[in-house]
Amino acid sequence: MWYLRSCGRFCPRRARFLSRLSSLMQVFRQTLNPTTGRAEWTAMDEDYDYNQEVARSSYTDMLHDEERNKKYKAGLELAIGRVRGRGQRVHVLDIGTGSGLLSMLAVQAGADRVTACECFKPMAGAAQKIVKTNSFSDKITVIPKRSTDLTAGPGGDMEERANILVAELLDTELIGEGCLYTYQHALKHLVTPDCIFVPHAATVYAQVVESDFMWNWHRLRDLPITGCEKALVPSSDMEACMGAAAVHDIQLSQVKQEQFKPLTEPIKVFRFEFDKKMESLERRTELSVMVTATGQAQVVLMWWDIEMDPDSSVLLSVAPSWAHPTPDNMQWRDHWMQAVYFNHQSIPVEKGQQVALHGRHDEYSLWFQVQKQGSTTSAGSEFSLERPVCRCGGHMVWSRPRLGMLNDRSRWGTYAAALKQVLAPGQTCVSVSDASWVPLMAARLGAQEVGLLYSSGGKNDKKCLHQHIYRLIEANNLQGKVHIVQGSEEQLEAALEDRKVGMVIAEPYYSSSLLPWHSLYFWYVCTRLRHKLQGGATVLPARAELVAVAMEFEDLWRLRAPVGTVEGFDISVMDQMVKDHSNQTDERVEPHPLWEYPGVGVSNPVTLMNFDLTQSVPTENLVATGEIPFTCSGSCNAVALWMNYDLLGDGRHTVSTGPRAPYTSGRPQWDPHIRQGVYFMDKPVQVSADFRLVYRVTFSPKDGRMDFQFDIENSQGKNL
Repeated sequence: MWYLRSCGRFCPRRARFLSRLSSLMQVFRQTLNPTTGRAEWTAMDEDYDYNQEVARSSYTDMLHDEERNKKYKAGLELAIGRVRGRGQRVHVLDIGTGSGLLSMLAVQAGADRVTACECFKPMAGAAQKIVKTNSFSDKITVIPKRSTDLTAGPGGDMEERANILVAELLDTELIGEGCLYTYQHALKHLVTPDCIFVPHAATVYAQVVESDFMWNWHRLRDLPITGCEKALVPSSDMEACMGAAAVHDIQLSQVKQEQFKPLTEPIKVFRFEFDKKMESLERRTELSVMVTATGQAQVVLMWWDIEMDPDSSVLLSVAPSWAHPTPDNMQWRDHWMQAVYFNHQSIPVEKGQQVALHGRHDEYSLWFQVQKQGSTTSAGSEFSLERPVCRCGGHMVWSRPRLGMLNDRSRWGTYAAALKQVLAPGQTCVSVSDASWVPLMAARLGAQEVGLLYSSGGKNDKKCLHQHIYRLIEANNLQGKVHIVQGSEEQLEAALEDRKVGMVIAEPYYSSSLLPWHSLYFWYVCTRLRHKLQGGATVLPARAELVAVAMEFEDLWRLRAPVGTVEGFDISVMDQMVKDHSNQTDERVEPHPLWEYPGVGVSNPVTLMNFDLTQSVPTENLVATGEIPFTCSGSCNAVALWMNYDLLGDGRHTVSTGPRAPYTSGRPQWDPHIRQGVYFMDKPVQVSADFRLVYRVTFSPKDGRMDFQFDIENSQGKNL
């Protein structure tokens, strides 16, 4: 989730809004352009931060979650029936009301009064409008506050305490939105002693698995280079590092069965009963677990379920497909996924053996560690006391998907083959990449000197990046060949003095890149360094192409689909608000890791635009127009976009940021280590093979911006 609602006290994991300039209609903000690499001053509306939070929220995803909505409804009906059975009037407190849906469900189920709170003021305003639209204003009061700021009693926000509390304060890690403190505060200050909570309880499950696929997101491995005696190796401190503390959340059901081996059954690790007082918001446990298959204990997978009522008759599970209670009837959702935690070390285990699974949580996070039973290693002891912290710097420099990319030997084999073909012994090279194998590979393959220039970033980011790159250079004994240039291209020029560069190389990959074409930053750097290149200097990659395919995604399109009516309530106010805010802040194309989102192509991939990276960036806009024929019947709801890089310009060494293999039809096998671009159609359109997708793409060299327009035409040429 890009945006997490704040309903309890301040959560340090959640981004807060920037200070607003109340005296100005617009503010100017300096931002780094990821494509040009230059800082820009941009005029923005003073409400830009609010607009962005709304545009990037997961509200509509939650509202599309029919199972969630129906099970909250069932839980409320049971709770209200219980309170009525006690002969009491029903007063419901809805914490973090969002759209107001749960409040309206409560009134529909018979609540006499609902107090709803929402600290995000634009959302609170929308909830008030939605409540009014659905004629519930007489029973529902929306208060624009955090629940921890509410007061109960005569003269307070609530005249009396509530006897039912309903809230959706959960995230992929269950407790990451601060639900534990929020519930404890409510128990003490806002609800009656016999209050019924919806949901009533939650259980956290863990499963130990072996998975090289996932382990590659945690540990950098040696990289052999064909023709070289020595492999490239990571720094030794990374081998001993516990890794980053942040959870890695993914759509776990999309991991193929052959990509992991379960070593234990799913295990209940923690249970939370939300209506019970907790002595501490932190707990730890150690469970003895039977190993069901021989292998390497590398990864702990986590998910949870919630019980909507005290009798556990209404259950909602976010388990992956192989552990789900109804695997043939699973609700798709993106606001709750599953989580991956990495063991400190890969531990060999045997079938029938007992291992110790350590679990711990604080107020916001969970973490796990697997040890052989009876082990007293310092690493295990440290873990049982403290959360994992990256001490090597690598887990801060590289995201987990980036680590997976660095461990992709097929990808790096393509780079090595291309470099060996063009790299002359004794050559001086410049590498324009962020913490990449490329400069080390060039040095190992014979370059005399490689100047390493990385993309711009914040002062602390640059310091961390510099330190880790230097340790990587040291680990491979390449200090005399690979030199880090601190700063801009101008400082590189000064370092080169009168020498000319024979080769400019890149992956290209940059940590500041969000969309595929942001990596054209390499092209801009090459252009600015043109006067320092030798005649006939090699530029690698030599060419790039922007590629598109029309898609029918099974579920991803729902993230931007209007909600309309939910459980019989008109929520169109929400649709309009999200649309308005998105128009003010977001690009039309969004980055998504498409390997996690099933879909089929309804066209062949088509190259929209070509870029000759051996030439300077042009001064005039590049415009491409054309048609993409649909190849089959289906529902076109999006267009997937990616970049291909032809390393030598001869078509023999190509690296793609899209499908891992040439794609013609069916389900693309997307690269799992990088995000692709997705252009969502305004609405899904039923197409057939005689329809076409009409496109217009404009690339603005001045700011590196790509603008897209896609329209669907039927066989008569009518826009649909």
